[in-house]
Amino acid sequence: MKRLMALLLMLCIALTGMALAEDELYEEVDDSEFNEDATVHVVGAVYPDKVLSDFDSNSPALYTARMTAYTSGYVERDIESERVFRVGDASARGEVLYIDPTWVIMRYQGKLAYVKRHRIFSVTPVDSSTTPPYGTQKHAYVAKTAATCYVRKSMSDQDESWVVLNPGTTISIWCMYDGWAVVNYMRSYGYINLEQLTDLTPVSPTDNPLREDTPIAAYTSYYTMVDTEKNHNRIFNIARGSELISGIYQPGDVFDGNKIIFYFTADGQNYHCDIGNLDPNASYRVTISYDSSRYYLYGLMKVEGIG
Repeated sequence: MKRLMALLLMLCIALTGMALAEDELYEEVDDSEFNEDATVHVVGAVYPDKVLSDFDSNSPALYTARMTAYTSGYVERDIESERVFRVGDASARGEVLYIDPTWVIMRYQGKLAYVKRHRIFSVTPVDSSTTPPYGTQKHAYVAKTAATCYVRKSMSDQDESWVVLNPGTTISIWCMYDGWAVVNYMRSYGYINLEQLTDLTPVSPTDNPLREDTPIAAYTSYYTMVDTEKNHNRIFNIARGSELISGIYQPGDVFDGNKIIFYFTADGQNYHCDIGNLDPNASYRVTISYDSSRYYLYGLMKVEGIG
């Protein structure tokens, strides 16, 4: 399935005052590049995610969440496995006990089951003081690649790699396990031999830095380094978005990335945005994207002020 995942026109031109070529205003992400249901054959061990037997009816929940209509819960991380429950309409709300890249462990009406992540929505932390917003994952370290670095599919130097990183690349690391750095790659895990990394720096577990030179948050997004128009657009958008959110913030300042890049929520409200420094002789494209497979965009969008 292909979706146009577009940064809004405002992201690309709001602060530049320059006319961009039409093909620089959007990126096309091909979801078929990674099939989360495909079996990945590996040589070595992989990170041991928790399983149903690690939880019971009294286990504390991280989140509450609603499930889309006709969602099923399974006894294994496999939609062909035995079904534990199946909900009717989208009003069913359960408790999320554990999250991995593609599944959650959910408790619904006292029953534990695996549910696909894309089947849950309206996810709310049970305790927002100790649990980050859903979809936010706290990474523990940042590091640089000491040489050409292979992000393996398992903890084995003999296994295939998801991607190859150039020397000097800065990455974030979710956790360490058995001599390997565990990172997020697409909707799976990737593994880097710690011998290929240098300048390992801890990320503060709280909003207060451990030292003056340590970050309070870090995340890495991987993309395929191929010489295609699609990839050029994505690289441009990532670089431009990074420029927009970069800055120095003083104590008490609020960082709102969604506001900076004009990210609008589908909450029924009307939004207004002014864009300046446009070239009246240039052509621009306004592209709207959304990140949900459950909802559809509808309504009126009005663009005015340009002859």
